[in-house]
Amino acid sequence: LKLLKTKNFWICGFDKSSNKDFTKHNWEGNHVLLFGSEGYGLKYQTTKNTDYLLKININQQIESLNISNSAAIVIHHINHLRKNY
Repeated sequence: LKLLKTKNFWICGFDKSSNKDFTKHNWEGNHVLLFGSEGYGLKYQTTKNTDYLLKININQQIESLNISNSAAIVIHHINHLRKNY
């Protein structure tokens, strides 16, 4: 992650405890997307090295999404935005 930061990448971790909705983030530029394991989330050392900690807003009755669903939602959103830049 430290090497990617030197190459002008923003490190974005996804965690349900974050206060920032991923749809409000500026997705211009290069980004690395980090998704934690189901149930445990991101490890502390990984979280410590992120530039942004983001969340996917979901129904309060659902505890979390699995990683494939989370990645699909985020990548679809970014792809949609980049078509409009």
